[in-house]
Amino acid sequence: KVLGVFGLQIRWQGLGMFWLICRREFIRLGTRTIITTVRDTVDFMIKENNLYRAEMYIRTDFAKAARMANFLGFEKEGIMKHFFPDKSNAFLYGKAV
Repeated sequence: KVLGVFGLQIRWQGLGMFWLICRREFIRLGTRTIITTVRDTVDFMIKENNLYRAEMYIRTDFAKAARMANFLGFEKEGIMKHFFPDKSNAFLYGKAV
């Protein structure tokens, strides 16, 4: 059973945006093994694509995703109002490399 999928969109040379789509089971499990694997893969993708900056956009009401972003080495940098299609707000998380 697939719990989630994530990837990297290169915005321009040196800047990438990570995205994650996951099932509720992934959020409930949130095991250290899964998240450590994601962290190692994110670090690999940053190095492999020669990024100097990576970003994530996380719903302001999704606290568990925010904790995961922190674990991955991202820092909250600001808020983007009415960012998502449903007009919900997002936090911008960034990781300068």
